[in-house]
Amino acid sequence: MKHFIPTLVFLFSGFLSFAQFENFDLSKYKLPDIKRHQLTFYVDGDNSFSKDYLKDDQTTTENDLFTRFSGTYSSFLNSRKKQVNLNINFLDWFDFNKNKTDDGHWDKNKFNNSSISIVSDQRHYFENELLFLHVVPRLGYLHSRSLDQTPHTWNERIYDVRNINGNGNISPKMEIGIGYGRIEPVGDLRQALYILEDMQKNQRLEKLPDENEIVKLASRISTLKNKRFFDSRLRHIYEIKSLDSLMSEMGLIKNQDAVYFTSLNDLWLYGDEVRNSGKRLQLDLNLGLSYIFIKSKSDDFNWEKQDLVTTTQKDNYFNNSVGANFSFTQFKPIGVKWERYIFVSSSLNYFYHDIFNQFEYPSILNDYFLVESMAQLKYKWYLNTRTNFNCGLRGQFSLQNYKSDDPNFSGFDSELFGGFSYYISPHIQLIFNTSLNFAWRDNPHYNADKQISCSNRLSFTYQIF
Repeated sequence: MKHFIPTLVFLFSGFLSFAQFENFDLSKYKLPDIKRHQLTFYVDGDNSFSKDYLKDDQTTTENDLFTRFSGTYSSFLNSRKKQVNLNINFLDWFDFNKNKTDDGHWDKNKFNNSSISIVSDQRHYFENELLFLHVVPRLGYLHSRSLDQTPHTWNERIYDVRNINGNGNISPKMEIGIGYGRIEPVGDLRQALYILEDMQKNQRLEKLPDENEIVKLASRISTLKNKRFFDSRLRHIYEIKSLDSLMSEMGLIKNQDAVYFTSLNDLWLYGDEVRNSGKRLQLDLNLGLSYIFIKSKSDDFNWEKQDLVTTTQKDNYFNNSVGANFSFTQFKPIGVKWERYIFVSSSLNYFYHDIFNQFEYPSILNDYFLVESMAQLKYKWYLNTRTNFNCGLRGQFSLQNYKSDDPNFSGFDSELFGGFSYYISPHIQLIFNTSLNFAWRDNPHYNADKQISCSNRLSFTYQIF
């Protein structure tokens, strides 16, 4: 009995210790002034299968094979006065598509697209650090090339009709607006709690840290992550020594030795999860300008020559837009392992065109208003520092209202999605996503009024630094 009571007290105190970390309020953390740089290469493949139910009781099946390669340079600047995200992205992707109808008709399409985009998303805060000015300058370039291949029969001869099209698009755009609220990245605080939890389980803590000490450790982690070393070995040695020294200064450990090194090392390498807390209302006005130049090459059957004739055509025009967007975003930590994400937006944009040359454009290039509303709910479960799962649903409604006599377009899309990510190494991440989509459309130019589709994507991400 005399040994049972101390043992019970020890176990109960240990339970309270873990509960202290488990119930810590992540929203208390304020990220210190930092500037973070990152260069990432990304390659992935995607396959999808869909079936359309047409208005004439026929069905169309479609298979799509997609590969993509991209490189992204990003930087993040955080202070009490501003938050700035800069992204420079290069993207090149290939798409092979084949669809077939009930009557045996088929066609193949091959697409190759390259793009470069530069986006600087800036929020400049006023004195109360909640009211902000939102400025987003953008610059994009897109080059597209497509090959359409469809068999046609004339005079009992089958002709393989091939149409080659290429076009480019340079599009600067500026958004400016105001908002209220602030979203803080809190992943570094969560990593500090992971470290303290693991040290407590291994009985390496000399005392339980108070709230200020936990925040101090998290701030040191945030600062360390933004020091750059070309030699990753030197960087790793510096980071571990710095954390070891700080915890010794705060009296959390007795000796600065390597007893707890392996655990600390593992959690440091695999603990860089993206976590956020906060909510934000935002109203943006935008003015967009796209300069589009088109070059097309097509094969058409000439009845006089009884053969295919190749024709080329060039044209260019401006595609201008002006509009406004209102959005609400919320990240809500649920304990330390769960997170809820809510996003709701509604926008109104007016698109109008300046055509330079004589060209018979389809009616879709007439001026129109575009109304869009979207809502998304997502839950993420962080199993450990290397693995997380997500699931959610999304719905979107859109309406194109033309100024001319052209009929309006409307549609509603809903999606169920899920996925997971796993760090194979500190710089290589495996990501899998799956989705099931239901779409309804009221569009006279689109033969299908409803569509069911599913897609799966497996990708690997490698971060240089």
